This record gives sequence, structure tokens and C-alpha cells, in this order.
Amino acid sequence: MKTLDVNVLGQRVPVKGENAQKIREYADYLDAYLRELSHNIGVIEQKTLHIVAGLNLVETIFLLKEENKRLEKELEEVNSMLQGL
Repeated sequence: MKTLDVNVLGQRVPVKGENAQKIREYADYLDAYLRELSHNIGVIEQKTLHIVAGLNLVETIFLLKEENKRLEKELEEVNSMLQGL
């Protein structure tokens, strides 16, 4: 496992992982997300910014899980209908 230095909000952060390209992509996304959130919220402590960002990302994860469950159920229904043909 390699250690890669990434920059998030101007801070160098060492991250271990196998796929350097993906790690950089995730770090760039997080950096842009935090900068946009900071711009929209205004001046707040970095700790508060990180908490708000974390809550927003967790909300997104939960919404995607719910959507995934809905789509799995729909797929099961379609498969049942196809088997009945």
C-alpha cells in the first residue's frame, strides 16, 4: 500500500491506498465540495465546516441507499413478471 500526499483546503494530508488516481480524484472532489460549501455558508470554523460537510455527505449516502433499495425491489418485480411470461 502506497502513501500519497493530497491537498484539501490547502492542508497536506498523507493517505494510504492502492489506487493513487482514485485517491487524488476523491481528494479533489472533497476539496472542491468543501470550498463550495464554505462559499455558500460564509465564514465559519473549519471544524464546523467539516461537520456540516460530513452530515451532507451522510444524507447523500442514505438517499442513495434508499434509492438502491427501491430499484432492487423494482428489479425483482420486473424479474417476477418476466418469469411469468
